[in-house]
Amino acid sequence: MGASESLNTYGFRVYKLYEESPLIKAGLKELEDFIVPPEGINDTNFKEFLNKFLNKNIELTIYNMPSRSFYKISVIPNLSWGSGSKGSLGGLISYENYSTAHLNLLKILKVNEGSIAQKVGILAEDDYIIAIKPESENFISLNTKTNDPLSLFSNIVKSYSNKFISLYIYNTTLGAKVLHLNLTGKETLGCDVGFSNENKNYFVDTSNKVYCISK
Repeated sequence: MGASESLNTYGFRVYKLYEESPLIKAGLKELEDFIVPPEGINDTNFKEFLNKFLNKNIELTIYNMPSRSFYKISVIPNLSWGSGSKGSLGGLISYENYSTAHLNLLKILKVNEGSIAQKVGILAEDDYIIAIKPESENFISLNTKTNDPLSLFSNIVKSYSNKFISLYIYNTTLGAKVLHLNLTGKETLGCDVGFSNENKNYFVDTSNKVYCISK
């Protein structure tokens, strides 16, 4: 990604907030909020930027995905709130294009009776899959410019059959949640998923049916 992209549309999506951290005290929401860095700051120098302002009050711009709006917060980066290994802001973040975040996710359209999806608590209509984290690996965001979320999700699920994965899910009513599951044997996830364009038209596969990851 080029510098112009970083300045215009990229920010740090908040995947996890740690208790008592500066970000959680500032009111940020997991999965739906992005920290928009100042001009000239990106994923390569964001930590260095924060270190310059340790124990000092700074103002950060936040982009909220559900409302597609910006707001400001005041926060004091520091290492005294908890473990230093969790950073000066206290959040697990990923550098992503916030302008495409509302498109590069998967809506749960239907959950099959007795499926893995139902057993772990995936909910139709209100749940959106944001990212996948295979066991012992970094999470994989569906918000990329190289793959549509449907193809990426399908490839990941197929690649990690018989293994544990975690789904980062945003629920329109309850907010963020992380669900852990094991894709065992020939049993599949068991839910219908789809993603839409700006006009809310669901992208479909070549058989004109919304892609289904189920038996």
